[in-house]
Amino acid sequence: MTLNHFAAITGNEGGVTLSNWDVDFMKLGASTLGNLDVATPQLSPVAGGDLGSGESYSGQGGSNHFLQRFSLQTHSSYNQTQAMKFSLEHQNPLVTGLITGTNPSYPETNFSLLSISDPDVLLWALKPAEEGISEGIITRVWNMANTSKVPTLSFPTRSVTSSINTTHIETDLASENVINGSLQTSVNKYQMKTYRILTDQADPSSSPTPTLLITVSPTATLTPTPTPVPGDATGDGHVDGLDYVVWLNHYQQQTANGASDGDFTNDGTVDGLDYVVWLNNYGT
Repeated sequence: MTLNHFAAITGNEGGVTLSNWDVDFMKLGASTLGNLDVATPQLSPVAGGDLGSGESYSGQGGSNHFLQRFSLQTHSSYNQTQAMKFSLEHQNPLVTGLITGTNPSYPETNFSLLSISDPDVLLWALKPAEEGISEGIITRVWNMANTSKVPTLSFPTRSVTSSINTTHIETDLASENVINGSLQTSVNKYQMKTYRILTDQADPSSSPTPTLLITVSPTATLTPTPTPVPGDATGDGHVDGLDYVVWLNHYQQQTANGASDGDFTNDGTVDGLDYVVWLNNYGT
């Protein structure tokens, strides 16, 4: 079976959630090719491609190094929203940096850019539009509940002036309701929706904003000649969704073309390590 963000086992006395970062498949209980075991409370991630029972796949495209990261959390009753939140926290660790500037200035102890009124509607992505921040803030949500939801999306420090429902590749579809400076929308059960949200501070040229200085990596030095950007498969100097598509189209393939085929580690194989390079540099 496929193993995506998480898998959970729950019994009468509670259960456990397994968050999975890298592995594609798992075996449930003592399942075989001809029988699915749903009675045995056991999950076996396919680490390295060996199930130990004859259903292995070999070769692995010539790879000899595997990055496989997991996290466990116990629970009383199963809650799919909490399980997904746990897995996202594990798979998207916090990144810290130094923020400077005085116009506007951010509070020292806490700050919230976006709030969603319904706890079952999760924020899945928040980023500038591909065309630039002046074209809006791309916001993607996922309704984890088995019923439709009508959440309100608010920006505490600014007002929403307009909002458009888009495809996941940011093609505009239809306008959404904006009431009292907030987006009010409807999301069907288990549905994921994407919005292009414009606010009264969407264009950074209209008002100064604080400068973000990342301190977790060395400061870049400008040179007369351009240097390759890690995670940039298209060679346009930016790491964005187009580079992810290149990586995805060559995933688990051998290549001698390096980054242009999504092999950002230049080890001849397009794999999860290359995805980590893309993810760590996304937005640069």
